[in-house]
Amino acid sequence: METLPLFLQLLKKNFIIYSIITSGSFAQVDLKTNEHVLWGDKAIEFKNFQLSEHEQFSSVLVMFTEMGIHMNFQTADPKYFTNTKFYFNEDTTVKLHNPYKMDGVPVDHNSKNLGEFKEFNPPVRISLHKSSVYGYSININVDDKEGMEKMLKRSFDEEN
Repeated sequence: METLPLFLQLLKKNFIIYSIITSGSFAQVDLKTNEHVLWGDKAIEFKNFQLSEHEQFSSVLVMFTEMGIHMNFQTADPKYFTNTKFYFNEDTTVKLHNPYKMDGVPVDHNSKNLGEFKEFNPPVRISLHKSSVYGYSININVDDKEGMEKMLKRSFDEEN
């Protein structure tokens, strides 16, 4: 069995993130001890989030959707994007996106799609992003296969 990548080891050791991933909710998270913003009953944002002793993020947004859990770890530190092999045991080519403007400000955006990590339970899909406006982010998705099937079925039924 392949060794769990360093970043996934850190997720697994962090009670808050790991309990959200495995339980599918933030009901077991002690919100009193963490700076946070509730964005309704389906989203929470942790500010100045300490994943581990040496890994801190300015924001971690967690959203619960019909398709599963989406997490966005935001940082100004490029190390995850530039040292992808070290943190995720693999690397991939950078996908260059066309520049665009947001409120007149030019935005450059690049990404790396690392795919699914089945060594983690439940499996997670990870992509890395570099934005001239937002900085760096790690996007983690935990798919809800039943939820996606229901949504596709509902979409198909509406078309017919």
